[in-house]
Amino acid sequence: MLPLEFVVKMLESLPLVCSEGDYTGQKENIAELELGKIAESDLDQFLCFMSVIMADHKKFSPVACRRAALQLQLQLNMKGSVPQMEQQKRWRAIAADVRDMIKSNLLIALPTTSLCYSITVVEIIACIAVMEIPLKNNWPDLVPTLSSIVYQLDSGGKESAVEALTFMCQKLKTERMAEYVGYIMAPLLASLRMDQLSNRAQQAILNMLMSCFEPAHAYFKNSGEHKIVMQAIFEAAESSDIGTRSIALSLLIKAASFCYQHLKDYIDVIIPITTAAINSEEGDIHEMGLQFWKAVSQVENPRDPEGRRILQTEQREASCYLVENNRIKIVPCLFAQLVRGEIFANLSPEDSDVANNSSVKAEQACYDTVFKGDLTLEDLEASNATEKKQSKSDTISKVDRASRKNRGETFKNKQSPDGWTPPREVIIYFSELCEDYPDTIDRYVLPLVEKKIQHADWRHRHAALWSMLVFLKQMDPKHAEKTLKHIFPLIRGVIRDKASSRIRNTALWVISWMVEKYPPLLVVPATLQDLQLLLDDLIACLNDGEGRVSPSSCIALTSVVKASHTLARQQADGDIRPPTSVLSPYYDMIADQLVKAAKRRLTAAFEALRQLLLTSPTDCYWVVLETTNELLLLLRKVVELPDRVGCQCHEAVQKLICVVLRNVVEILELGKATSKQLCHKFMTYLLSLLTKFPFGMAREEALLAVSTIAPMLDWELKLHADSLVSYLTLAISSIPKNDPALALVVDAIGTLFRVLDSEAIPYVSKLLGQLLILTDSNQNLPTEVKIRCVAAFGQMATAVGRTGFQMYMTAVLRRLHFYGELSTAEERYSSKELREKLLQTCLETYSSLIQSILYRGTIPLTLELCSSSLCLKHISKLIQSITTSKSDLAEKTRTAMAHLIGNILLEFGPKKALAHIPLQASECKSLLAEVLFHTKGNGQVASICRAALSEIEMDARRLN
Repeated sequence: MLPLEFVVKMLESLPLVCSEGDYTGQKENIAELELGKIAESDLDQFLCFMSVIMADHKKFSPVACRRAALQLQLQLNMKGSVPQMEQQKRWRAIAADVRDMIKSNLLIALPTTSLCYSITVVEIIACIAVMEIPLKNNWPDLVPTLSSIVYQLDSGGKESAVEALTFMCQKLKTERMAEYVGYIMAPLLASLRMDQLSNRAQQAILNMLMSCFEPAHAYFKNSGEHKIVMQAIFEAAESSDIGTRSIALSLLIKAASFCYQHLKDYIDVIIPITTAAINSEEGDIHEMGLQFWKAVSQVENPRDPEGRRILQTEQREASCYLVENNRIKIVPCLFAQLVRGEIFANLSPEDSDVANNSSVKAEQACYDTVFKGDLTLEDLEASNATEKKQSKSDTISKVDRASRKNRGETFKNKQSPDGWTPPREVIIYFSELCEDYPDTIDRYVLPLVEKKIQHADWRHRHAALWSMLVFLKQMDPKHAEKTLKHIFPLIRGVIRDKASSRIRNTALWVISWMVEKYPPLLVVPATLQDLQLLLDDLIACLNDGEGRVSPSSCIALTSVVKASHTLARQQADGDIRPPTSVLSPYYDMIADQLVKAAKRRLTAAFEALRQLLLTSPTDCYWVVLETTNELLLLLRKVVELPDRVGCQCHEAVQKLICVVLRNVVEILELGKATSKQLCHKFMTYLLSLLTKFPFGMAREEALLAVSTIAPMLDWELKLHADSLVSYLTLAISSIPKNDPALALVVDAIGTLFRVLDSEAIPYVSKLLGQLLILTDSNQNLPTEVKIRCVAAFGQMATAVGRTGFQMYMTAVLRRLHFYGELSTAEERYSSKELREKLLQTCLETYSSLIQSILYRGTIPLTLELCSSSLCLKHISKLIQSITTSKSDLAEKTRTAMAHLIGNILLEFGPKKALAHIPLQASECKSLLAEVLFHTKGNGQVASICRAALSEIEMDARRLN
């Protein structure tokens, strides 16, 4: 080994951070190579040298000490990115006496290290401690030595010792730290004189307290000690240094969880500290102030991770009611945050539009996540089909943007009201506070709302509206009845606020929630004369040039319509179609305005129209007919528009119209000629749409609408049959197998045969042939499509009978057998629901084949013919697989199996049928009786089961 002086010389020749490889000359490269050779030849001696140099700061230069520390850390693999297992392996490879020498020198060096490399020494000590302390008597003097350094207030290494203890507390498990709490807390308590410490020392001590708070919280049982700690935290929480203040507030949050019972003694100090933190402009400080009260509320009114309340009477009995007793101070503080919001700062004019769009999205996210409402039209569309590309899913939002007019607002105006973003965490906590203590609404929130709703500053008016949204979420109807009557006119007066579209938008949401919570607001004496004014205001907002206001007006109109329908049903003893409603005089006007908005491609108008038409009273049925006709004309118009670039917005409107009309046609009175004419128009336009846009955005909705209208047209569907069959034939061969629309096409084929019955015989060869090609051993066919194909086979057989179906019987039976085996092979499917559904459909289709071919054919289907075509053999195997399966059958599947067995018993007689069914007569009787009981003796299946039971009993009597 070379002499120590040479090693020191090489260290002084190294750059500050040798591991980065940023060298300025050949000399430094030589120094690095020499040190590497020394470490490689005798690592233990090299580490001894490094620790000796660190420990003797008087003999060696600060540069040499600093670089020795870096070399020691590097050779021990104690950088933060190195896994602890690697560190431990490297450390254990060093001789025990060398390890002891390194530890001793580290403790000597710690108090003397300069600020620039003390963190390196601290990290080394902490990493070694984590490996040594879990083993008994490995480093017994570490914690006492560090504690003694902490005791010395004038020691230059005080901060370093505290930081070393902090790192240890962070890395050691709680149960191991409990053994050293006494060593740590004693010097800590002696050092908690914040006015005598530097910022670094304050933060180091607070961090150490934070790290050992959980194992040391038992110390707070001593009133003197917890007073010292809390006083230090309070002093630090009022520090001008943001870092110190942040750590102190974090300690307050921990105290709320671990030392809740002691907080009542300091609440007069805590209130101003936390409210000042909530009002802080610093994001972290603001969040921690709010988190403190959330932590207190979690103790007093526990909630699960989803935010739902947990009833724990024991905890409530031990509560100090800190939140409840201080709501008079907390609520105004939260209201002030609603006034402030989260405003975009330092925006350039070019960024203002981006900020405005971001704030709109943030506000909508708050509406959606904090105040969840009913299912919207967009939700309905999303549940029906998934768009193939993201660009298509964005089209609906583009439709709204295309309809916006020039706002004509200055950059200054955009930067103030329209730059406001809802403080989400404040809103959530405010809402939880009102839920935990409902009297908060009447005692603290409503007085603020009444005072601020007409304030000259738009921020206060806006905060008052958001305060309404906060408590409307969980308000019960009885409370709403007492509370909302007198505040409703004040809220209505804000709908036409001129300061900002954002205020008008929020006011519309409040109106929506209020009338849904308490529908009689539309008819109480105080507001009856204002109903016309309310509707006028909503219509005015519907035609507002601001992009965010018009959709919210549609939502408010939807809520008003729902509320009026609720009231009308109450007056009509629950009748789903009441004779009249409070909105009947205005129905035509509302529908007309919504249709105009729909023509402007306002997405939300379609949902409002759907709700308006579906809940119409009897005396407004004529409005339903006229509006349906208007929508049909709009559908024809957008279908007939020339195909050009940018037509996706037209396809979006097509889809929306199809959604609305598909729901509305179901309430038409089909006995009247006008209704049938509307259905014929709708079918004509749907077929035009599907033909012109075979892969368009509206395809799935159009196919669903076809399957909805076809049964309503009954035999008149034949007028559209040729066009429909042409489309279905082309679609089933061109649509990809994994496309969701394929299942809808197959479903439409089955519906066509179910409606036309024997009139569909001319179309069997075209459509059934395509289905057989589709299902010909195609393993990649989605399960949903397989289910629809199996169902379509049964519907075709029922419709055309033996004459039209005989030539396809063998091919269909082969596919039924294959799918029946798939449905009972549990390992093939991850979804039990899909497996059950496929099995149920196979059983129902077998029943259809037995019934239809026997009843419709001119030649009786004998048992031998059925056996030769493998029908009964396949049925027998399927039933055998079902009965031997270990999994429980769903009720629908048992019903389908009983229906099939009942049909076989009736057609072939008990004696012949039981010979081919793998069940005894008693088992058949038990199954049939069970299904008869569950169906309550009603329906076709019950009739079959009852008749089959009679046959078995009669056969048993004949044998006896």
